Formats: sequence, C-alpha cells, structure tokens
Amino acid sequence: MGPHKLSENQRLARLNIAKKLLEAYENCDSRHITEIIAGDETWVYYSTPYSKDKKRSWVRGDEQSAKIPRPDFRKPKIMYIIFFSSHEIVLQLPCESGKAVTATFFTEQVLPNLIKI
Repeated sequence: MGPHKLSENQRLARLNIAKKLLEAYENCDSRHITEIIAGDETWVYYSTPYSKDKKRSWVRGDEQSAKIPRPDFRKPKIMYIIFFSSHEIVLQLPCESGKAVTATFFTEQVLPNLIKI
C-alpha cells in the first residue's frame, strides 16, 4: 500500500516503527546495518519497452520526426520478488503468471525461501 493511500493511523504506525528502527540503529554496533535485507517486487518484460530517450531523433526544422509505436504493456511479463543486502542479491523469486502477491503468498512461498538463507 503506497503512502498516498494510508490512513492517518497507518501513517502514524509507520512513523513509530521508523523511529524505533532509528533508535535500534543508534544503540547497536554499526556493522549490523550490513545485515539488513530489503525486498521489492518488479515487473520484467520479455521485451524492453522504448524509453523516452530512444524515441528522440534529430531532424531538420522542416522534417517530421519518425513515428515510433508506443510499447504494448500487455506483452508477456513476469513479476520478480528480489531481496538484497548492502552488497548482494540474496534471493530472486519469479511469481506465477496471474497470481497476486498477497500475505498468504509471502508467508507460504517467499518467507520459507528467505529463512533458508
């Protein structure tokens, strides 16, 4: 859930957790910060969509720029969940096509793989 969709109570809860983490960091040996593992999920397309830079071209003032078709974001893609530390990727998990990333999915599929590390 993105920050823009949080209720005031949810924002305060996140703020309190962040403060507790900062307090824990201040009271611990600084080398432990390298033991933190973070994670995120991202869509990986089977073909690379054009970036804005690749759509640009130099033309003379009286010429039309080339028409480059817009990428079709309905093309095949796969979601990856990636966990990383400060110096390496520790886990990459592809998600099944059409399967939602829910709390159940995380507890049954992701966490067991992460705990093994």
